[in-house]
Amino acid sequence: MPHRIPYLIAYDITNTRTQARVRRTLQGYATGGQQSFFHCWLTAAEYRRLLYTLPPQLDPATDRLHIFRINEQTETRLLGKAKTALAADAPLLII
Repeated sequence: MPHRIPYLIAYDITNTRTQARVRRTLQGYATGGQQSFFHCWLTAAEYRRLLYTLPPQLDPATDRLHIFRINEQTETRLLGKAKTALAADAPLLII
């Protein structure tokens, strides 16, 4: 099974159609998130695929997309209705 690495992906996109397209793409990889903020566990191939498919959809003059790699040893704090994220070695089923 390929090794998965946790990432936080956030975007600020002005065009609503582009927002919807990027959101649908990221929801396919996300284990959690909010409207423009996603927590994803990606393999190296999935990460490369996102780097290839997302930038052409963005307007470099107005849009921003941030991809943050999270160190697996980083302690997280969950507040409110937050749910614990999957561990790196937890089984993950993507259909």
